[in-house]
Amino acid sequence: MAVINGTGSPAQAHDPNLHDTVLVDQLPSDMWTEGMVVRPNGNVLTTRLEEPDLFSIDIATAAHPENEYDSVTPRLLKRFPDANGCFNLCALEGTKREEYAVITGFADLARGQFHSWAVWRMALQPDEGDDKAEYTKIMDIPDARFLMGIVPVSDSILAIVDSILGRIWRVDLAGSKCSVLFEDPSLAAPSEASVFGINKLRFSERFGWFTNTGTGKLYRFPIERTDDGKDIKPAGDVVELAADLENADGLVITPDGSSAYICSYTAGHLWRIDTDGEAGSGSSTVHLLRDDLVSPTAMDLVYKKNDKPTLYIMCCGRLNSEVLEGERGHWLGLANLDKDQLQITVTVTTEVTYEYI
Repeated sequence: MAVINGTGSPAQAHDPNLHDTVLVDQLPSDMWTEGMVVRPNGNVLTTRLEEPDLFSIDIATAAHPENEYDSVTPRLLKRFPDANGCFNLCALEGTKREEYAVITGFADLARGQFHSWAVWRMALQPDEGDDKAEYTKIMDIPDARFLMGIVPVSDSILAIVDSILGRIWRVDLAGSKCSVLFEDPSLAAPSEASVFGINKLRFSERFGWFTNTGTGKLYRFPIERTDDGKDIKPAGDVVELAADLENADGLVITPDGSSAYICSYTAGHLWRIDTDGEAGSGSSTVHLLRDDLVSPTAMDLVYKKNDKPTLYIMCCGRLNSEVLEGERGHWLGLANLDKDQLQITVTVTTEVTYEYI
């Protein structure tokens, strides 16, 4: 059972475990983003959930605008085809170039239909601007229902969260193959409450960590790594680390597994969950650090040499009545939609090969 500390007042926002907290919170009010990565040059890549767009943000301008009411204009890098949303991204490991994997798909919020999921690769050439990036489709995932979190397992394997199916997909980049990495009831949405189950996913040396938006909980499960370190497999039961995390969304963990940071996109909360470590039983303490964030959805934990990490938090633009009546309001409302109301669309593609003699 987790112990809960803290009152969540803004005065308690400073975390002694962090070097700094950077809020990317001056975005246009109609922009909803679910993914972010801080590049080596300090800029942020982010995906727009309600449009099939990948953006770059000048983090210095975003974090320190000239006027606190100014919006930062993200720079469009890519509009992906055959999709109406760009759902998340992650940096690829072990690549010679700076490379990223990006999730795209189609979401019809009015009817609760989701389909046409695909994974893309973005590659940046050394010493060239991001406007020269190369984009190639890795593969389609026709059996997916709602892809959300994405993390690298190695330079050849990705793990992708399916929030509606309650599943973690394993994507083989070299072979462009998709299989099931992990399924468990703890990944699923509660049948009576929410469409969404597992949301974000991270891996430490010995565990997989994930949030479940519908249940408001943080879990972890043990993993085994192959001898070459290229792949993993589940190695034990899921353990609940923390509960009562309303609409838990963004998730980052420290490399040693001693702490996890989670945000709530509806309540505006930021929590730090301290555990008894990778070798421990899973006992934890929950600290409410902030309760004043505006729709926080994504985070990145960035380390520099010989320094504490900096926590970057992506906060969607300011909420107002016009925004809540539009597309963002639909996404917020979808969190509490009974999944029995969903009409799931499956797109099946048949490939026929003819051989002429």
